[in-house]
Parts: sequence; C-alpha cells; structure tokens
Amino acid sequence: MMKIDGKEVFQGSVHIQKPRTETGTFLVQGNGVVFQNVGTSTVVLNRWWTIPPRGSIQFGFSSSLVSMISQEFHVSFSGPGTNRLEIAVMRIANNKLSHYIEKDV
Repeated sequence: MMKIDGKEVFQGSVHIQKPRTETGTFLVQGNGVVFQNVGTSTVVLNRWWTIPPRGSIQFGFSSSLVSMISQEFHVSFSGPGTNRLEIAVMRIANNKLSHYIEKDV
C-alpha cells in the first residue's frame, strides 16, 4: 500500500490473458475480471451469460480486499462472424492474498 496526497492507495496489477478465439475452458484467479467481446459473433460464458459484439461483462471488483475469483470459465461462440474474447484480470497487491492465489489454496 502507498499514500498519495495523504490517502492510502492499494497497488495492483492487470494481467491481459491470451485472447480466446475457440470454444474451451480457462482459469481466472484474481480480484476481478473483465471480459470484452471484440469479435462479431456472440460470446457465451459458462453456457449462461452472453456478451454481444463490442460488449463486456465484469465479475469481482468489490470494495473488500479479500474478495477473490478462482474459477474455470467455459467460453463458446454463437452466430456467424469473428470469434475474439479479450480477458483482463486484476489483482490487488496484497502479499497474503497473493500467496493464496499463486498456490491455488
């Protein structure tokens, strides 16, 4: 944690995962995640959430520093067009939390 203008600010990082262009599963571990559909087909996450072309959805990002996502997501694509899902995972710089994320605890 650092201070800017006397206020505590939490440092973090954003990891951009490899874009998904095919049906499959992938693991997300962090404090929050943003899925952005930059293709022209519709993205379907976990056979439930749909993301239209140029749309996005996010999970996590609560005000709690211990809120964490560790989940496998299934992605598929629906309809004609280009398949491309971009994924950004955010992690707060917290040594104790990072230990659990890195160790898959």
